[in-house]
Amino acid sequence: MAINLLSIAEIIFNWNGYTQVMRITNAIAEKYSKKFNINHDVVPFDEWKTGMQIELEHGKELHCKTTNVTNDNLKLTCMIVIAHLLEDPRYYRSLKKQEKRREKYWSTRTKPSIFTVKRSCSRKN
Repeated sequence: MAINLLSIAEIIFNWNGYTQVMRITNAIAEKYSKKFNINHDVVPFDEWKTGMQIELEHGKELHCKTTNVTNDNLKLTCMIVIAHLLEDPRYYRSLKKQEKRREKYWSTRTKPSIFTVKRSCSRKN
């Protein structure tokens, strides 16, 4: 029985304390880029890969049942990326700038909970 080494090595887990975080490798990004026929003349490869990494937040990354929409299914993750890239092929570059402004804003404030009851959902930053 042949073992597909790419499928074994596709997902790298980085242990951060007790937390497993999925990382998108170039091989994963390339595989799904081909699967969805992404035009890298319009969407740079690094934009695609960054999008895949960012949208994992809709999976297990936040350890929150409320926000786990994809359960780390990479096809579903890519569909979220594509939805954003249809809005703007440089969506994630713009998002990075927006997040810096948001972090600056909240650095001197306490974020209120968006829930009416206590939940363990939170952003890592």
